[in-house]
Amino acid sequence: MPDLNSLVSKFWETERVPEVYTEFTDDQEACESLFRNSIVRKNDRFEVKLPLKLNMRDLNLGDKVLLM
Repeated sequence: MPDLNSLVSKFWETERVPEVYTEFTDDQEACESLFRNSIVRKNDRFEVKLPLKLNMRDLNLGDKVLLM
C-alpha cells in the first residue's frame, strides 16, 4: 500500500497546471498580431484573417476560388 507522501505527490503531479510560455516565436507573434488587428464580428459571427505565410495569389487553391 502506497504511503501518504507518495499519494499526495502523485495527486499534485496529476493536478499540476501546465506552464504558460510568455515568449512567442516570430511566427506566433505575427499570428497573434494578425488576430488582434483583424478580428471583427459580422452577423453574430467572428471573422479573422488567415495567417498565411504566402500571398493568396501565390497559392494553388484550384480554379473555383475567387482571389481578392
